[in-house]
Amino acid sequence: MEPHVPTARTENAIAWARQHLGTESYASRCLAFVEDAYERPNELELFGGDCAAELYAARENAAAAARRMQAARFGDGTAAATG
Repeated sequence: MEPHVPTARTENAIAWARQHLGTESYASRCLAFVEDAYERPNELELFGGDCAAELYAARENAAAAARRMQAARFGDGTAAATG
């Protein structure tokens, strides 16, 4: 691992994070905390999501994922005949 080389952006992010340690507004939202620590003091916008599910549009892709899972189970996407 290479040593940390300070830049204005990383130092701003560290300072912001230290100022916000212990706040409850980021409880269970680790990615949002790190993203805000880097973005807010540096006036940046990275990807705009607060969690990995947002980044990968999980809600919008749920139906497609279900179809892929069913196809994997039955080979062609149809339910196996019973009886």
